[in-house]
Amino acid sequence: MDTKINHPLLGELTVRRSARAGRVSITVRPTEVRLTLPMRYSLQQAVAFAESKREWIEQARDRARRRAVEPLVLQPPFATRLHELEIVPGEVLGFRIDRGRMVVKLPEGVAVSDPQAQAVIRRAITEARRLEAYRILPERVAHLAESHGFRYEGLSFRNTLSRWGSCSARNTISLSINLMALPDRLVDYVILHELCHTREKNHGPSFHALLNRVTAGLHLQLNRELKGYSPKL
Repeated sequence: MDTKINHPLLGELTVRRSARAGRVSITVRPTEVRLTLPMRYSLQQAVAFAESKREWIEQARDRARRRAVEPLVLQPPFATRLHELEIVPGEVLGFRIDRGRMVVKLPEGVAVSDPQAQAVIRRAITEARRLEAYRILPERVAHLAESHGFRYEGLSFRNTLSRWGSCSARNTISLSINLMALPDRLVDYVILHELCHTREKNHGPSFHALLNRVTAGLHLQLNRELKGYSPKL
């Protein structure tokens, strides 16, 4: 059950407790800030956490509002890591992934900027990112784990839009396929973040010290840089 809090500076906060949550997470929408927290957290702790992230929340909200007012039109030239977007004529609106191309078929009279066409283009990009994640990330996770002496039990991929990755209590790592939109240094940072959770299950001082060590002292710099990206297209 959600709890609504009207915060004088952050606006409406929606708080939800989850038995599956290992730490507090924040989802920012144009008119709402949603907090998901472990069962042991109090509302006061949740609000204090949100207040500590006020600057980031305000920046994320501004970006969300701009996207809502001025939606990004995706069109060529556009490319993922391994695939280029191509628009071709077609009788039925649809797409296919073919030899390094995201081929989107547009019927006569349908513009690239049409909302239906944009939805198909986004699905094509999502599928391309999924294929790339399965091709690229398993080897990268294995390499970083071996290099830093981590052990994990499994690896899965999801099209998550609220977080880049997670690590379960059993040390199974889940990564967002949208990592494929990040530069390599931030992909590695997210992977190392989740690998650190195989040893440290919370975000306490020991976790931050470990993450800072395996990132050669760049933890805070990389974290700030990551906040400038969104998994959403």
